[in-house]
This record gives sequence, C-alpha cells and structure tokens, in this order.
Amino acid sequence: KNELICLRSSAAIALISMNSSMKEQGLQLRVNSGFRSFNKQKLIHKEYAPIARVVKYPRVAPAGHSEHQSGLAVDVASELSPGKFEDTEESKWLKDNAHLYGFIVSYPEGEEDKTGYMYEPWHLRYVGIENAKILKEAKYTLAFKPAYYKKKELLLTLENLKQKLQLQGYFNNYIFPIGG
Repeated sequence: KNELICLRSSAAIALISMNSSMKEQGLQLRVNSGFRSFNKQKLIHKEYAPIARVVKYPRVAPAGHSEHQSGLAVDVASELSPGKFEDTEESKWLKDNAHLYGFIVSYPEGEEDKTGYMYEPWHLRYVGIENAKILKEAKYTLAFKPAYYKKKELLLTLENLKQKLQLQGYFNNYIFPIGG
C-alpha cells in the first residue's frame, strides 16, 4: 500500500539522513507509520483493544497519548529481513547509531514497567541530536506512564542526569532567570 507518511520537517530531514547512511552500509529501512491524527490513533487503539486486555503491556497508546500524534515518531521495519525487527541488522544498527541522527527508542527493552508499553525496537522518536546523545548515555527514555513520574526512582534518575550534564558543561553557558 502506498500511504503518505508525514513528520515534522526536523524529524523528516533527520530520518532521510539516517536512512541514507544505512543504505550506504547495505541496510534498507522502511517507514511504516509517522504522524497520526487523533481519529486515526483512536481507530488503531480500538483495533488493538481486545489484545491489550490480555497482555501485561499494551502495544498501542490511546488517542491523545501517542507519540505519533506529535509528528516526531516513526515505526520502522527492515526491507530486507521479514520477521522480528529486533533480530534484523537494521535494528542492531539503529540501537547503536540512531542517537547520532537525533532518534531514541521510546519503549526500550527491560523498561516496560516504567513506560507501561511493550518493548518496541521499531518505534523511534526524534528528540534532536544533542538530546538523543544525552538520553542514550544516561540510558533514559522520555516515555513514562503517568504513575511513574511520582516515583522516587525517576527523581533520582533525573537528578543524576542533571549532575552529569552539569559536569559536562551543558548548563554552564545558560542563565535561568528567576521571576520577572
């Protein structure tokens, strides 16, 4: 099926660049999904709702809660290797290199309790190169279920990340005005 895939321009440019680098190495990435409207997300969620009732971690976010609605998320697959995406060379390459193009895996393996969603190596979110490098180094994702934001573990992770960034000079050149 020939469906137009839409993304914000910054994410689209980074995706094209990343895909070009992958092609140079003999890998072929296919984009299956990009921006989704509220109504389209609602339909997809409804389709997966029966499955979500019997699995611990769902695969599809309800409308209003999907990263796809931001225009910064893509679902990808390998053009060369059908089957489980996580076993493909493209998936391995993305795990090692996607951050260099500004992408992170939103729902990483082993973080299901924190994100509330199953591991999705094919779901990438564009956050910008600098942010993606920081998040990869910190082994941190932006996709957390709401209840997790109240946990002390997240606060500790954020404090550690902030200290790490300060040591690396990320905040040294910025002045954060208080008031007025």
